[in-house]
Amino acid sequence: MSPWKKALLYFLCLLILTCSAVMIILACGPEPDPYDYGVSFFHNNISGGKAYRAFYFTSSQSLYDVDEPVNEQDVNAWEWASYLKGRVKASDVKKVMYQLNHPADSVLLQGYLNLNRGLPDSLKRNTFLPALRKNKAALLYYRFVKIIEPAVSYKDPWRSEPADTAYLLKNATYALKEASSVKDQFLKTRYYYQAQRLFHYTGQNKRAIDIYEKQIANARTSYYIKGLTLGLRAGEEWRTGDPAKSAYQFSKLFTGFPERRIQAYQNYVANKVPESEVIAFARSNDEKAVVYAMNGFYTPRFSTKYLKKVYQTAPRSPFVEILLAREVNKLEAGYLTPKLTDHLPYDNLDGDYYGWNDSLKKAKNMGKYISELGSFCTMIAKEKKCRNPQLGMITKAYLEWMTGKNAAGFTAINEVDDAGLAIKMHDQKQLVKLLLITQKIKRLDSAAEQELAPSLSWLDQKVKQESITNGERIKAFQDYGGERRLQRFTWSARDVYQKLLAPMYLSRHDTTKAALSMLKGMPKLHEDTLACYHQNYWNDYTTINFWQNYLHSSNFRQLISYKKYKKKGENTPYAKILTSGLKRTSFDCLYNLLGTAYLREHNYQQAVSVLSQIKKYSPKDFPLEYYNGPRLKSNPFVVQLNDYPKNYHQGKRGGYSKYRFAKTMYNLQMAVKRNPQKAARYTFAMATGLYNTSRYGNAWFMIAYAYSDSWIEKNRREPLYYDQDLNKTIDAEKLFLKARQLSNDPEFKGQCTFMAAKCKQNRYKGADDEFVHHKYFQGHADPYQDEIRRNPYFTELRKSYSRTRFYQVAVHECSYFRDFLASAHTSKKKQQPGK
Repeated sequence: MSPWKKALLYFLCLLILTCSAVMIILACGPEPDPYDYGVSFFHNNISGGKAYRAFYFTSSQSLYDVDEPVNEQDVNAWEWASYLKGRVKASDVKKVMYQLNHPADSVLLQGYLNLNRGLPDSLKRNTFLPALRKNKAALLYYRFVKIIEPAVSYKDPWRSEPADTAYLLKNATYALKEASSVKDQFLKTRYYYQAQRLFHYTGQNKRAIDIYEKQIANARTSYYIKGLTLGLRAGEEWRTGDPAKSAYQFSKLFTGFPERRIQAYQNYVANKVPESEVIAFARSNDEKAVVYAMNGFYTPRFSTKYLKKVYQTAPRSPFVEILLAREVNKLEAGYLTPKLTDHLPYDNLDGDYYGWNDSLKKAKNMGKYISELGSFCTMIAKEKKCRNPQLGMITKAYLEWMTGKNAAGFTAINEVDDAGLAIKMHDQKQLVKLLLITQKIKRLDSAAEQELAPSLSWLDQKVKQESITNGERIKAFQDYGGERRLQRFTWSARDVYQKLLAPMYLSRHDTTKAALSMLKGMPKLHEDTLACYHQNYWNDYTTINFWQNYLHSSNFRQLISYKKYKKKGENTPYAKILTSGLKRTSFDCLYNLLGTAYLREHNYQQAVSVLSQIKKYSPKDFPLEYYNGPRLKSNPFVVQLNDYPKNYHQGKRGGYSKYRFAKTMYNLQMAVKRNPQKAARYTFAMATGLYNTSRYGNAWFMIAYAYSDSWIEKNRREPLYYDQDLNKTIDAEKLFLKARQLSNDPEFKGQCTFMAAKCKQNRYKGADDEFVHHKYFQGHADPYQDEIRRNPYFTELRKSYSRTRFYQVAVHECSYFRDFLASAHTSKKKQQPGK
């Protein structure tokens, strides 16, 4: 093969491998949630609703919301409905004007609106069309706008054909002529707007400016047209060389016309004008405050600069509260989240796996900044100049909690008077108070639980209220027209239970209550979810993973006891709250988990007893081979000399369920005692079953709920309690050796020795990466190769069982054993004299 062909082949192989890796990565889970990727107890909507929601803080995207706070179509439809009077509905105007598809719109324009056809059945009850047809001047204007629409709007974002300048100029002249002759002021200003925008689109900026200044700026113009024409005028200032004035006009558009707010902000930012030049145009402190606020919204790093400027300039501006919330949310992202999640005693699904908050986490002098922000909060609370001075002390208390200064936090929160407090402020106060109580607790005993109960009960009610509405609808940049739901109380409750209470229970070794806390933190969990195999349960991963991997049989017995009947002394308000999550889980789910725990503990008799109580079986009892693929089933008692490819063949009697596996293992245990003559074979079968429940076997799903690389991660917080079977195959090795000891058959003893060697090499340095090395590089990592050469069982196999038939089979089937023999032969040759 020629060199260039070899190079091409290498490149294609590399490309395929890269693409495959990308596909695997993309298949591993969903995109991170741009609204829930860290811990947040300070709700960003504390000072308002949707009006300035796009400018709440997020590290994940340039704006928090892609939708304007007011729908432009609604504004225009309402104006038209008001203009035509009568019983014209704005919704009917919107449907005809914006929501008809192109064919229907075209038929309507050429037919009914051309006075030569009736209305189609779907529009016969529309109130807008008859009223429009009766108003000849309005009908002519509407037809004009619809006719030129294709030339001025690009529905295809990839379309790049140049505009038909001659056509647009012709229609601009027509619009100007109609504007001068029509008497109706509503239509007159709309014609002038059409003329301005058509000259604007064709680059005739001076003519567009002339129309705006002479015919629109000081005219009695409708609200909607004022916003449209001001936006065009701001753009024309930039085009004609005055970006500072352009930025100033966009700042006016920003506050005065919410249906164009995001557009105005983006154009303001794009101007990149020094702040002082824009401020020079401002006519009032309120206008200056808008400029400062817009610059603050464009500041992703920690900074009180624009917050202080807005407050000093216009203390009653709504931007004071919004900018303050932004700074607190930045601290949550850069300071609080790593503080609470970096050292959790369990695996936590990190929502920020793209590293959106990395720059904030690396900021220096964070303590000094928190102190600076706290001083500002104290000032606005005392001066009482802003709209909500109480927010100052609520925020101050939260910052004190964040930095562990609980006494100061209680002092601050106690200064907040509930009288006249807005609902969102009151809720934030209650949430901060809950955090302070939680942090005050040194030991989570019954007295502490009693103190927590009222606050947790309040939080429970907020979560329930939020679940009724499914939160607040919002669109993210990456959703391409889809939507998400903001569930602030649900997220905060999750973090209270999972990041605060669960670690406290674990610190006192109360894993059962830690599990209840984890479950309470995920109110969407229900029925059998906890016992399902992992695919497609990413949103609830932290709770599911904890329940599936951290609980022993003793914990599950307690949990089942909580669900069956209230334990003595556990009927307190706090206990009712904490155990309420169990209502959403089924007994079948709990028996599945308990039975699995017994399998891990080799208590097969109890496993049989518990698993037999499951009433309903489903395909979900087995994992998917791959996403949307078939369910994995196997025979755990099949002997495999090679682990890969895994033998998922079920055999004549079908695949083993957990119940059938437990029953078989228990019967083998009993058979060993009843029939000593066959004890070696029974023990070997048990060892094989146990080995196959490891990650190297074909029945790993008997003791695990997901086949995951996280099992062997080097930075894992702590190994799974059943790691000696799942990853290390220690107990299987012991059983293979016991089977060997019980037999006198050299063939059988050789097989036992070989299987013990397999078990042992799973604990060698480099074993975790061996599959990848061997599959893609056709070799072994050096440390692993060295360990193989010293495998004591391979030495025994060569010395004691080399004359058996099994020995030849092992040599033929096992590359590791061949490598061992080759290295032993090389070492022997080196030791011979004269060589």
